[in-house]
Amino acid sequence: ALGERTFDFYRPPAADLLYRLEHLPHGVFETPAILHLCSNSLTDPEIADVTLAMAAMAKRAGCLVSVDANLRHNLWLEKEADAALVTQLLDSAELLKLSLEELDYLRADHPADAWLAERLAAGVKVILITPMMSCSKVWVSTCGLPHRRWKR
Repeated sequence: ALGERTFDFYRPPAADLLYRLEHLPHGVFETPAILHLCSNSLTDPEIADVTLAMAAMAKRAGCLVSVDANLRHNLWLEKEADAALVTQLLDSAELLKLSLEELDYLRADHPADAWLAERLAAGVKVILITPMMSCSKVWVSTCGLPHRRWKR
């Protein structure tokens, strides 16, 4: 089906808002793993701290950290995502996915190429931008040099 998607969220209470570091299973990052996160777990200060700490722990342990920006402004107390906090999470990833609309929101008045280059410089290895259903733009970092590719 074509068209805009809609989502309903029933928060609070929700289990994701209650998750704390002590809930992590002991040794969870001792074996190779992938940790996938999104900005929905940044909407509350306590879970934001947990999310950023988990990303740092996983990265230090050599796990792949994947982040989907997945901006849902209605989940934020101010009804607007905190772009600086979301960008902090994005910079903890090696694999990053965001839509063209999310890119435009997060970069604000920065040129897109410069903002994306900053993410690569922060350590992101692959950035997948999904501007439309039929085409995705992929940025990859090789030896620290950004490269752009269109994939159809």
